[in-house]
Amino acid sequence: MRLTKKKLLVFSLFGVFLVQGKAGVAQEKPKFEVKFGTSYSLVHFNWEEFTNKKLVDEEGLLHKGDFNLEIKHGRFLISPKVSIYTGTVDYKGHTWGGDKFSTDTSYSGLDISLKGGYDICLKQLTVTSYVGIGYEKWRRNLESNYASIGGVTTLVSGYTEKWYSIYGTIGVAPRYELNTSYYIFGNAYLKRPFNVKNEVPLFDVTVKPGKSWNNYGAEIGIGVKNLIKKNLEGTLSLYYEKDKFKKSNIKYSAVLDDYVYQPKSERELLGVKLGIKF
Repeated sequence: MRLTKKKLLVFSLFGVFLVQGKAGVAQEKPKFEVKFGTSYSLVHFNWEEFTNKKLVDEEGLLHKGDFNLEIKHGRFLISPKVSIYTGTVDYKGHTWGGDKFSTDTSYSGLDISLKGGYDICLKQLTVTSYVGIGYEKWRRNLESNYASIGGVTTLVSGYTEKWYSIYGTIGVAPRYELNTSYYIFGNAYLKRPFNVKNEVPLFDVTVKPGKSWNNYGAEIGIGVKNLIKKNLEGTLSLYYEKDKFKKSNIKYSAVLDDYVYQPKSERELLGVKLGIKF
């Protein structure tokens, strides 16, 4: 069977429209990209402990380094991150007998986290909503020092606390493109510890401070694209973090032959961060 020229023309035109229709609805494949970022922060650190009054006040500077990957597929994001920090701060507090005592406290810590998010794009503004989970461990080492106890100069022995925390986060991270070279960005989140422990090897005891949703953080900064070379970004930001720990359970220490606990505690960080991303 053969087609007439008239029918052949109709089918040919129909085929053209069909091809054009398919081309018209074709969509781009989601873009896949991986970026590595690293940053240095100078952090003003404050640690406080309370009962019905303030027992401990620590204040000083810490140094922090961050290393992270941003893996994006279309609007979806996965970002693993590793942070390390260290430093020595001033300690003002009391001995267990209630006498005033001053010394130094050295800190060192490791924070490993993973977050997953989704981008909402509105012209020049992109807002990434995300959830995450993390594990943080840090060592709080109170140095030995002399104190006046009952008018007598006495050596007060220091000790080390080992803290561990498993936590979850939920937050949003906006980014606004100012032009082809600059952008501003931010981050705001809530943080919820699932499991917190404070281990004191010298006293052979481990207590569990209470958990709270009153943990949060925020960051705001500016970024520069194509810094020095193409695809190299530089960032400068200011950030704030607050962590609160409720009074722990009371635990017996055979070493001390007494009961111990971790008072209500708060940790506050205010940092200036300089970073690159490529």
